[in-house]
Amino acid sequence: VSRTGPNCEFEECATLSVEQVDTSTWKTYHNAEYRFELRFPSSITFVENGPDPYEQQLREGKLISGTQHPLLNSFDLMDERRNIVLTIEIPHHFSSEDETVGNYIWSGRECGGWTAFAIQEIGIEEKTIQFAGYKTLLRVENAIWEEGERSIKHYFYCVHSPNNPTVIHYSENNKVLAENILSTFMFIDRNIMDSQPVDTSSWHTYRSEEYGFELNYPGNIKV
Repeated sequence: VSRTGPNCEFEECATLSVEQVDTSTWKTYHNAEYRFELRFPSSITFVENGPDPYEQQLREGKLISGTQHPLLNSFDLMDERRNIVLTIEIPHHFSSEDETVGNYIWSGRECGGWTAFAIQEIGIEEKTIQFAGYKTLLRVENAIWEEGERSIKHYFYCVHSPNNPTVIHYSENNKVLAENILSTFMFIDRNIMDSQPVDTSSWHTYRSEEYGFELNYPGNIKV
């Protein structure tokens, strides 16, 4: 039985550890709807996929499979050969009495669960980490996916993010680049997003000749 509580209060959660790279020249993607931001190299193409077919059916009032939540949206980061380096998924999360959200059971099967489609499952590892400031289940699924091929690991970050559960995944073939990109990923605080510019045109100005600075302040503040 894990000693880690819902917020890692009984033991320290691990954190994502990657090689340090210079990301100062990378492009920045900012998503206001789902409130996240990340950076990626100029060689990467960022693709927004929109709602998946299950979500479309749900919006049309049709019945869908109960084994996996539909996706409100998903985003692929693709290299120059159009290979997917990293995927970010925003599941349509339903609250229900039979779901154990604390254990990342967001649907009829666990987060990830790709080995159901593999030729042979080699093994599954799970550990709790802190990712972008939130408790996250890191699930590594090792399996043989194609006949005659070697086993390949797939990494799933199942994030208890503040707005909606978020699933991020990539294969070991892209592990280094994917984790460097993830090192720039952050969730954006709602208060920062919702804050409006303040009109300071009627504020007073304080100027210090001695120390060479000035600032504006509201009329109800005494200096």
